[in-house]
Amino acid sequence: MFQLRTRSCQCTMFRHLLLYCVLMHLSGCVMGEFNFTIGNSEEAAVTFKETVELNMTVTYSDLLGALSLESVDTSVVTLTETVEFIIDENTTFPFSTLVSIHGQFVGRGGVRIVQDSKEISSRIVNVGPPFQELGNIATIILVVWLVISYVVMAAKVEPRVLWERIKPPWGIIIGMLCQFIIMPPVAFALAKCFDMTGAAAVGLVLVGTCPGGFFSNIEVLLLDGDLVLSLAMTTFSTFIAVGMMPLNLFIYAQPFIDGDGRLETPFKELLIQLCGLVLPLVIGVPFFYKFPKARKFCLKLVKPFTFLLMVLGVVLYIPAQYYVFFGDWKVWVTSSILTLIGAFFGMAVARIANFNYITSVTIAIETGCQNTLLAVSVAKLFYVAPESDVVAVIPLLIAIVSGIEGFIVVFFYYLYLFLTKKPTKVAPDEEGQPPEKKDGPTGEDGDSSRGDDELNSSTKSKKKLVNDFVTAEDDFKSQQFDGQERTEHEDSPPPTPKKPQEAKRKRGYIVDDIFKD
Repeated sequence: MFQLRTRSCQCTMFRHLLLYCVLMHLSGCVMGEFNFTIGNSEEAAVTFKETVELNMTVTYSDLLGALSLESVDTSVVTLTETVEFIIDENTTFPFSTLVSIHGQFVGRGGVRIVQDSKEISSRIVNVGPPFQELGNIATIILVVWLVISYVVMAAKVEPRVLWERIKPPWGIIIGMLCQFIIMPPVAFALAKCFDMTGAAAVGLVLVGTCPGGFFSNIEVLLLDGDLVLSLAMTTFSTFIAVGMMPLNLFIYAQPFIDGDGRLETPFKELLIQLCGLVLPLVIGVPFFYKFPKARKFCLKLVKPFTFLLMVLGVVLYIPAQYYVFFGDWKVWVTSSILTLIGAFFGMAVARIANFNYITSVTIAIETGCQNTLLAVSVAKLFYVAPESDVVAVIPLLIAIVSGIEGFIVVFFYYLYLFLTKKPTKVAPDEEGQPPEKKDGPTGEDGDSSRGDDELNSSTKSKKKLVNDFVTAEDDFKSQQFDGQERTEHEDSPPPTPKKPQEAKRKRGYIVDDIFKD
């Protein structure tokens, strides 16, 4: 009985071993060795929206049958023609065939060899942006522009003004809370909600971790916000970003990397750049405070130079980076709503903290308007191409979209002021001539005619009372005194009425130059 069981076990083990050998043989036939190349290098390269014909060379294959070439990610690389070939026992190696590859969007894609819907082998195809030389020059101009913006900030910020904002620091504290505690998880949540991965998600989180920029100061100025608080918040957020920006990138960008070393954040290089951007503030603020003439000279010189850099940057960046307008709908939606969501949370937190509307609007603008120039420079300088170009897509789009959104908000703000303004009606001038000047004191409301009427009536009553009791000699002397006094009044210019603010006369209405709430 024991021997029968032993023989049965041996037979079962032999059958399992035989089946394993058969499966290994079949798998070796299906997943055999297959070597091929695309182009002349290890990784093929094409340009955005261009079609290139490259040689596909098969160096060796132990597979037999029909094979085909397919795109790994059709959103990045597509094949304009179907590529199929057959390998049999008489095929000689190597053999080549032409393949037509089209760069659909900037990024890192690839092609693969498929047999019976199974991937056999693959090769990388990188799609780069057009006009790369112009793009490199534009990146240099962008970095110079960024440094100059911080120099201008140092020239505009005064230590006295910063100290006034530090003494009650609650506005700055709430602003820093919104920028570095609320905005990074908002960007992370948007990327998760729209199922974004890879470089696009890293670009969105990168913008959410940036400090405030100079665009927020312009927006606050146009919307009659607290410009001093805006400058103070931008200054302090630049200093705090040295530590908070790398920390937030480490927390919120790591989940989207998925072990891809090409998307790893270069924390050392980023820290060096942030410290370099802080230097103009550290050196410039006390320097311009000590030498106010240098501040005036710097602002006069920097304005035309900054305008020149803006023109060159726009002229060079539009042709070099126009691929950003071809992003998918997820990129457009997230770029459009990140600024608005940030402004909403900034306003909500400020109102909960019981700030007034002007301060709340300032905090909302500073929270929503991040320094996209800093995000683009970090993406272009420290990430590996072509991933760097993909990371920079969302910062570039946010810079464009937020500028359009800011213009719309400012337009409706001034339209609201125009429609709700209550003009003061004044009498129109007769036949276009200015009214005659009349002597006499001016009333509190600046209307001299009212004062003249009161003076004339009082003078007539006094003269009637005096004429009944004076002699002819006294009457003569009084007339002489009145004539001298009248002459002095005529020689002296009429007093200038004091007005609370400058005004213009237009179509019978007083139109104020300065709008007030």
